[in-house]
Amino acid sequence: MPIAPPRMCAGCGQVVGRGHACQRQAVQRAVDQRRGTAHSRGYTHHWAAYARRWRAAHPFCGMRLDGAYSAEHSVCVQQGDLLREAQVVDHIVPIKAGGSMWDPDNHQSLCQRCNLRKG
Repeated sequence: MPIAPPRMCAGCGQVVGRGHACQRQAVQRAVDQRRGTAHSRGYTHHWAAYARRWRAAHPFCGMRLDGAYSAEHSVCVQQGDLLREAQVVDHIVPIKAGGSMWDPDNHQSLCQRCNLRKG
């Protein structure tokens, strides 16, 4: 039986054997097992549609419901970059800490970098 050649991971470019995950994928799988899937945490197609509408109305990193910029979680705003495009709708108070999933007062637009930095 022939042995399949190694492949390159599409996510990180690391060369891995067929049927094996790269280190990044293995870590992500472990995190998903602890946290549950995004869908199981409430991030359904309803949330995706809401998030698209939110980002259309609040397109820049650090914007909150009233349209004002907040530097609390946005390094972009702290550095004066008020035109950094937001990619995510962040919960100011995390759901796991008692924040509301659907309360617009608990939402802010963040770029990917600021969202990852917030943790």
